[in-house]
Amino acid sequence: MNFIILFIRSVPFFVIMPVLTWISMGYACAGEPLRTAANEEIIGLLTGPGYDHICSLLINTPVTGYTVLATPILLNAGLTNVKSATPTPSAITRGIVKGNTTEHCNARGQIKTCIFDVNPCTLQGVFKITWSGGDYDLSLVRPDGSQIDPQDPFGDYTFRKDATYAYCAVDLPEPGTWTCVVTANEVPPGGGTVNCLLLVIEETPPEVILEGFADGYVLKEPVVVTARGYDMDGFSSLEFFLNYNDLVSVWYDTPQSVVEKTYLLNPTLLPDGKYTFSALLADNNFSSTGKSLDFIIDNVLPVADAGLDKEVYNGEEVAFDASSSSDAIVFLWGFGDGTVDACEFPYGVHTYSNPGRYTVTLTVYDDAGNMAEDTANVTVRARTQ
Repeated sequence: MNFIILFIRSVPFFVIMPVLTWISMGYACAGEPLRTAANEEIIGLLTGPGYDHICSLLINTPVTGYTVLATPILLNAGLTNVKSATPTPSAITRGIVKGNTTEHCNARGQIKTCIFDVNPCTLQGVFKITWSGGDYDLSLVRPDGSQIDPQDPFGDYTFRKDATYAYCAVDLPEPGTWTCVVTANEVPPGGGTVNCLLLVIEETPPEVILEGFADGYVLKEPVVVTARGYDMDGFSSLEFFLNYNDLVSVWYDTPQSVVEKTYLLNPTLLPDGKYTFSALLADNNFSSTGKSLDFIIDNVLPVADAGLDKEVYNGEEVAFDASSSSDAIVFLWGFGDGTVDACEFPYGVHTYSNPGRYTVTLTVYDDAGNMAEDTANVTVRARTQ
């Protein structure tokens, strides 16, 4: 059985259904918008009868939703309901130029090569040639030396040639040196000029600014936190987290390069402690960037309780219990004989070597650095032989 796998951008999930069923519903007519719920976009992978190869549907992006465009594999699979259309790779409509050279051809059959370097994390590359007179063919050599066959319907690329241009669009091109091979079929009198260029969409994570308070700040009053994102690829989502637990998720269906969202953080609703407030933004290529601000809630001062007075013999271990202290994260014990011990737990142990009377001082600290003290007395008696 052949299946369609759909990705609904607003809430990613898989919907699996037979291809012919999808087509009979009218959703696979190339050049027509896919029918989805409001503010949803669909990206599809499709196979046809007799094929076990999954090929990417070519898409372009109108103001809302995607439009399906037919590929050779769909037409060759005998899917007569699929209309043919001119593909427009994303890198042509919103890519950036990474290379541009000009070659001059003087005779028919002459071959010229143009070298382009593809960076890692490139999502799509379009290798394109244009000319104003004559006729030229384009072929492409990968970094491993293998050559792309424009007639192969199973390739990971899209090839198109018109009267004045030809291009090969490759999804997720491997990084390295690619070679465009230009062959002159017809050359105008005096020679012809061919322009070669590389258009790419690269994975460029969003730039994120998170502001509202200084990192490590002690919050006493409600504050508005603002997350602002910049990315030429547009945005798909913005999420707020508190201590890495999801607070708010906003899904976008927009090509705009700037998004902004605010959140009212109310410290009076949180217990004392340390917190991390984070914002995570993802662009339309699903690259993401996160920013975080740490803050402290300090509505209650710490209280120290060193426990009851003790009476022991020298050489005998004595235990201290400060569990009745409150709002404390650090417990510092001064045992009165010059020995000090600090820990995160409200318990301490110590052994006194010499008889005498000792004052034990407990100092506790909260997350904000506030401190409190309490003392207890320890009487150490001499052990009789």
